[in-house]
Amino acid sequence: MASPSLASSVNPNPTHSGGGFTPSPRLPEHDLTTFFLNSKRSLESKDLIVRAADLVNNTKAALEHAAVLLPACVYLRNALEGQLGVARGLNQVMLQGKNGFVSYVQTTTKDFEEARTGLTNILSNLQNTVLDPAFTPERTEPRTLHDFVDDAGVDKLLAEIHGIIGKAEDSINRYGETLGSFDQDLATLEATVSKLPSTSTKQPSILHPSQNPVPRCLSELDHLTVNLVDSFEKLNHHYEQCVDALRRTEAPSIETSTVGLIHSLSPEEFKVLESDAEAVEDVLEDMAHYINEMESIYVDQVKAHIDALEACQKDTNAAFAQFEEFQANLGSYVVASTEFESTQKEYQSLIHPALDRLASLSDFYAGFARAYDEMVVEVGRRLGIRNKMESIMKRALSEIEELYEHDAQQREEFKKETGEYLPMDIWPGLMDPPMRYKVEAIGGDIPILKKEVLKKALRTVNGL
Repeated sequence: MASPSLASSVNPNPTHSGGGFTPSPRLPEHDLTTFFLNSKRSLESKDLIVRAADLVNNTKAALEHAAVLLPACVYLRNALEGQLGVARGLNQVMLQGKNGFVSYVQTTTKDFEEARTGLTNILSNLQNTVLDPAFTPERTEPRTLHDFVDDAGVDKLLAEIHGIIGKAEDSINRYGETLGSFDQDLATLEATVSKLPSTSTKQPSILHPSQNPVPRCLSELDHLTVNLVDSFEKLNHHYEQCVDALRRTEAPSIETSTVGLIHSLSPEEFKVLESDAEAVEDVLEDMAHYINEMESIYVDQVKAHIDALEACQKDTNAAFAQFEEFQANLGSYVVASTEFESTQKEYQSLIHPALDRLASLSDFYAGFARAYDEMVVEVGRRLGIRNKMESIMKRALSEIEELYEHDAQQREEFKKETGEYLPMDIWPGLMDPPMRYKVEAIGGDIPILKKEVLKKALRTVNGL
């Protein structure tokens, strides 16, 4: 806004004709006094110049302050992002480790459940398999194959595996709580950092040098200050003109002059002075507008930007303080991770041997059940052999008996024919009967099993 013109010029050398004095028409002296007083009061606007200088100086100081705050905030913001990235990576590694171990424990638990179910079925089969009474005829109470099972050993092994898995699950639960605390701390810190101005160029931010309004504001304030000074110089010039006019129009004494109060200021000059006096208020309004605009620029843009940077620095420092607390907890999370890895190694070193022993136990009792059937088949085989042996023995005894009868008859005939000629002492055994044989079974007791039992065992052994 251009200031109204106050470019009037009151001629300090009034016009004379032929060396004589030409009197001016009477002009109102009180108007000149009013012009003077108003112009003098208008010079109080010099305070606006001082204020404008303060605003410019403050803006220059703000520019220097911003040059310090901005890189500090950017550095700290990027450092926080870097530290957060490391923490996120650690959190992800810990989570993957937990999930991997959970999957591993679930797999081994499933293997255990399947092995335990298989062993339970085997033991149930042993419980349902009654020992044939022929094997223990001296016992009156029936027995099953399960009576030969070491229940205490089975229960001890199952309890051991339960304990190994339970310890692993407890470790997973504790580690999960630790990860939950880690997640919460990380989320809280991320929420705090997310509220800080971004350093990314993809979105507006006070941390971008291009978003710094202070240099532009300083230029605008300089321009407004020039306008303000120009306006004040016009007021000052008007004031000087008023002073000069008053000096030139000082009234002479009544005894020496009767031409009027004002004798050296032409009507044209007065008219210009009057026009300038009327423009004083407009100039003051323009100056008020300039200073108000400068105040607005400084408060709304310069100070607001510095306040934002200072708030950013304060918030960033607070975030760093929060991160330091987070780092203290981070140490405990790392320790928990190390302990969890040790638990995994211990679990792996214990669970597989235990499951192997369980598998061996299942194989043993499954083999026991098969061995019983095979034993029954073996009884059948032995019975068959014994029957063959007895058949051979009976046949041999029958033939021996026939030979005995034949020998006895031959001896009797020999006795009749020649016996009277032979003295008795020639051969003490001459008249003895034929030798007889006695067959006796020694040992080899075999249970007598029913054919149905033998057939069933044979089908089982042959997989039928």
